[in-house]
Amino acid sequence: MESKDTQSSALSPVMFLGTATEYFKIWIVNTALTIITLGIYSPWAMVRKKRYFYTHTELANGSFDFHANPKAILFGRVIALILAGLYLGSGYFHPLAPIIMILLIFAIIPWLVVRSRIFRMRNTSYRGIRFNFLPDYEEAFKVYYLAALVTVVSLGLATPSAIYMRTKFAVRHTGFGKTRFTFSGKHKEYTSIFWRSVGLSALVGVVFTGWIGLVGLPGESGPTLLSQLYGFLISAPLFIGYAAIAVYSTVRFRNYTWNMTVLGGNRIHSDLSVRQMLAIYLTNALAIVFSFGLMIPWAQIRLARYRAQHVQIELADDWKDYVASGEKEGSALGDEIGQAFDVDLDLGF
Repeated sequence: MESKDTQSSALSPVMFLGTATEYFKIWIVNTALTIITLGIYSPWAMVRKKRYFYTHTELANGSFDFHANPKAILFGRVIALILAGLYLGSGYFHPLAPIIMILLIFAIIPWLVVRSRIFRMRNTSYRGIRFNFLPDYEEAFKVYYLAALVTVVSLGLATPSAIYMRTKFAVRHTGFGKTRFTFSGKHKEYTSIFWRSVGLSALVGVVFTGWIGLVGLPGESGPTLLSQLYGFLISAPLFIGYAAIAVYSTVRFRNYTWNMTVLGGNRIHSDLSVRQMLAIYLTNALAIVFSFGLMIPWAQIRLARYRAQHVQIELADDWKDYVASGEKEGSALGDEIGQAFDVDLDLGF
């Protein structure tokens, strides 16, 4: 590793070195064993996949790794499935039982978010040093419940505030070893991206309404194959338009969040392109559909390589200066329960 003085202004690219041919062998075995074992093998499949993508991602001649124990993930999934089964079957005992269970799950969402983040971060490492997430349940409850309350009361107008609060919480409590990330993002930038997306959505709706007025709706003679195909074709611009807006907001939020994130003296630079990301998503989807799913590994590798190519780190520190935190790995239970009840645990970082 170079000294701090010689590398203070160096931009080091993140490189993804995986190949579709190599990953296809892992993917096909994972898929087959998951099907044969009725899903029991899925935790091992997930760990193998993540470990492949992490170990083939390099930065400054060092690689990442993923250390999760598949047995711990399986245990978390079993508990999550039991709770999901209780939720689905509770309605047979009392009509209000499912509502009570949903309220209970909602009450522990901040806990689920924190436990999920701890598990993911503490099982990820770079150069043998693990990432970390420092739990603050009190702040998590404030961030998630206050953000939800403000969003509801404002009829959605305060959604950017919720996004900003959650992102700041995620970044500032994430660390590498014993060093925390810092975040200098501004609320106004999240507001700007959000309302541009809303404006574009409204524009797409207006254009689609005009498009329907021009070409007309399918006839009402019955749901024939021809009428269904016609309905799909005239609706395609709407789906493509909203997909483009989703990509736009995701890329803009991601770029801004990364660019406002610093670890010690190391700054992150992200310059993903909305147009290129949309092209990748669309062509990946077409390739997967027309290959009956066999091109999934190629699509995943292609996306991972593009994302890595557009992230650079401005290195100012020697990695030897970072000290491992020594924290326990955490439990997969929070992550799995959240997925079982379709709770979004993505913190946007």
